[in-house]
Amino acid sequence: MGYILLAPEFVIMWAARQHFGACYLTKKHEKNHTGWMQAHAFFLIMGGFTLHEGGKPVRVLEAKDLEELSEAGKIKWPTITKEEIADRSKGDYLSKTIVLFQATWFVGQCIARGAYGLTVTELEVVTVAFASLTGVIYYLWWDKPLDVRCSIPVDLLDGPPGGIAGDIEKEETGPEIILSPKISTEEITERDKNVVVSPNLLPATAIQVDTSTSDPPPT
Repeated sequence: MGYILLAPEFVIMWAARQHFGACYLTKKHEKNHTGWMQAHAFFLIMGGFTLHEGGKPVRVLEAKDLEELSEAGKIKWPTITKEEIADRSKGDYLSKTIVLFQATWFVGQCIARGAYGLTVTELEVVTVAFASLTGVIYYLWWDKPLDVRCSIPVDLLDGPPGGIAGDIEKEETGPEIILSPKISTEEITERDKNVVVSPNLLPATAIQVDTSTSDPPPT
């Protein structure tokens, strides 16, 4: 509202950028995704889709994120209908039509009064200018939902650990590691030659093994 009062032409530029962006996204995805319309493209530009992982929101999905994750098979393309998006909007076609009719009627009255030589105040001239600019904005944002408060969750599909960061490569299984802290070189048999003992797991002090008796050394 503040931008419209101070610099309405910038709002028109903003609305035009969103309008042409929505047209581009609509033409790009309407063939591959049934039911994808301009309202969906506007909803995507608004940040209406949020990526969820494990039931928790991660971030707002932009157009590039939605395309990349969908092509990678990490998410399913949103299947929300145009009616469901319109149900979340605080404005419908009837309210927009009434506003445009009132603005057009006011502009027509001012033009008729000027044509008949009647007085038109400066406030009315400014109001006519704002009403004309509002009509352009309404045209550019005709299919855009109004004042949507809740986004649509897009769940991340179950996959290997790592989530969005990507798949984690599995490390090759290394040699077997003996975790016993008590072992001596005399106890290693032919079968254990391929067994690797982790040096960090051995005690810092030397191990004294009494081999003078006939009893087998402790293991």
